Amino acid sequence: MSRLALRNFLITALTTIISIAVFISLLLGQLYIYSSNEQFKSLEYDCLSVSYMALTWLTESYRLDTTALGDVLTAQSELKNTQTMIVDTDGNVLLSVNPGGVEKNCGVLPEEITRKLADGQQLKDIGTLGGWFENKLLSFGMPVYDSAGNIRAAVIISALPDNIPMLFSSFAKTVIYITVFVLMLSFTMVYFISQRLTEPLKSMATAAKKMARGDYSARVKVRGNNE
Repeated sequence: MSRLALRNFLITALTTIISIAVFISLLLGQLYIYSSNEQFKSLEYDCLSVSYMALTWLTESYRLDTTALGDVLTAQSELKNTQTMIVDTDGNVLLSVNPGGVEKNCGVLPEEITRKLADGQQLKDIGTLGGWFENKLLSFGMPVYDSAGNIRAAVIISALPDNIPMLFSSFAKTVIYITVFVLMLSFTMVYFISQRLTEPLKSMATAAKKMARGDYSARVKVRGNNE
């Protein structure tokens, strides 16, 4: 390959790689957002169902005691690989349930988390929940209202690390495979197109060198009417 062809090939290949990298980055970003939103929706539905049980547990414990509630939430946590917390209005974690078991009165949430839920706002967090968790999790929380419209507690459900976000991971793998295929195809096409475009210039350069040495018999073969 001539220097000119090599240079054109490298420039085109680099431009192609950069364009694909930018496209893939944007695509993966959008897929991550989509995946996170889908996960938030799932956690919201779970929070809604748990909030009814939490209110019954807080106000009518004779109908649903701690053991029964813990069994139900443990089964849900094992099925969906999540952690569920029931928190009072002061941020005290009354009940924490994960696939490993049930804990009662296991600490106090950070003030910024408690204040948001106490104000009646929903919580969406991708992080450590104000330092409560060691690792970044995806958490959704909502207040629990009684029949009079008062906030009695809050429910927070967090997705554990190996569940964040499953849909994104699946899409990411597919995109990576497609990207590798496109890169290989691009390199092959760029190489042959570069060779075809630079071959006439290479022939002209060779003929010019011969003429410069006094060899006027040099000719350049014309393959089309546009060269």
